[in-house]
Amino acid sequence: MDKEDKSKEPDTVEPGSEWNWNHLWFDRRFHLAILILCSLLIFLGRPTSASLRNYDDAYYAQKGKEILQSQDWWILRWNGTPDFANPPFPFWTLALAFKGFGVSGYSAILPSALFALLTVVLTYRFAEILFRDRWLAFCSAFILLFPGYFVENGRRCMLDATETFLVTAALYGFWRGLQRPNYFWLFAIASGCAILTKSILGLFPLIIVAGFLLVNRLESPIPWKAIALSFGGSLVLGGSWFVINWTGYGDAFVKEHFARQIMEKAVSDTKPWYHIFGYLQDLLKNYWPWVPVTFIGLSLMARQNWVKRDSATLLLLIWVAVIIGGLSLATTKMLRYILPAFPALALVTAKTLADWLPQKRQLQAVPYMIAFLFVVVLLINATPWEIKQSKTLSPNSVDVRTLAPLIKQNTPANQEVMNFRLSQWNPRSVLMFYGDRMLSNPVREYANLIRHMQDRPDAVWLTSIEEYRTLEKQFPDLTLLILAQGKYASFTSRANRLNIRYDLSR
Repeated sequence: MDKEDKSKEPDTVEPGSEWNWNHLWFDRRFHLAILILCSLLIFLGRPTSASLRNYDDAYYAQKGKEILQSQDWWILRWNGTPDFANPPFPFWTLALAFKGFGVSGYSAILPSALFALLTVVLTYRFAEILFRDRWLAFCSAFILLFPGYFVENGRRCMLDATETFLVTAALYGFWRGLQRPNYFWLFAIASGCAILTKSILGLFPLIIVAGFLLVNRLESPIPWKAIALSFGGSLVLGGSWFVINWTGYGDAFVKEHFARQIMEKAVSDTKPWYHIFGYLQDLLKNYWPWVPVTFIGLSLMARQNWVKRDSATLLLLIWVAVIIGGLSLATTKMLRYILPAFPALALVTAKTLADWLPQKRQLQAVPYMIAFLFVVVLLINATPWEIKQSKTLSPNSVDVRTLAPLIKQNTPANQEVMNFRLSQWNPRSVLMFYGDRMLSNPVREYANLIRHMQDRPDAVWLTSIEEYRTLEKQFPDLTLLILAQGKYASFTSRANRLNIRYDLSR
């Protein structure tokens, strides 16, 4: 059975025929059932650990929460103040999750987890369409899941899993649109939403497609009109937020979003020239065991396309080159920024393995891959297993999450929680999300602390437990401990002791 025939065989064994394991291993419905079930349990497993980190999960979750509070879906806010750092699409999904399931850390993670799951399924389908090989398709989805960096981002309240799905969906829509032009609507909508997720980084699908059309010589007629309309539609959809915010806030929007959020991250004179290899270094550290296969596969595909164009592999090469190559030029580098290239890397790796392995070895590998998926599911959902690299398999921000309800109860809605010798930014976001209270800029000196407590004796303070112990020793009659939890302590002035409440049932 060659690979072409394998992709066209029936999905199930005919009734009455002898059971054939080969059919099961190549059955699309079986593959997708395994992938969907395991992905759900991997991305949404261990819900007790679904508490948000201060950077950047709680910051993003708060923006989604404030959409519900303000009922303004176009002007994002943080602590009631317009915030122009990010376009709104991911926060729309957060607001819908909060509206449907309540405001919680688990609801905050839900959109990323679902988009990550859809990316796994779409990667399978994309591989099947590109190469007509179901083993390759299943292998692509498996490689996307492991190593676990993609999983880690799918279990966080971040923007990158959403952007990865949208880029993948846009390119899938483009590829299908070459044969069936109605799919260009998927390309247009997904590309527009990608811009509404990551601003200029959302232009990646348009750049990849433009590069592909420029370099490739397609044998079939190109539907230029449909492509042009889809490009225009994506730019209109993606540009809508920019027009609305610029119309309302003018230079303030431009300076915050473009000058500070984009240009400062993209350009710097302090980085040495070899910083452009930063992402290659990250992949060499974090993409095992696939690194050798992936880089060999990219080299082989590049050599193949140098001699004769192959549309499927050329699309993957341009996909990887545009995202990783483009972001390598920027000053600020985080591995999650290139997450939208991970489906392409998975496809390249799986294609290389499929070319190397005979069908007998491919068949033998399937049950081992499925067993590995189920082992990971059990480790996440039935054990306290943690790994050093993971930030989502153990609870985050437990201390502030525990203190937040009590701080909220004892602080008026319009009054800041005072900050004694903590960071300006940590744990500000997580306190805002779980407690609806703003942490002030830090007070550093004891003299200023005493003055503030005299001026506002009813204020509630937050500090580290070590700082509170020192403070209590030096000024034993000044403060009253409200509650200490982990590394943090909440306190107030002793003059306010009769006003402190501990009844959280009200």
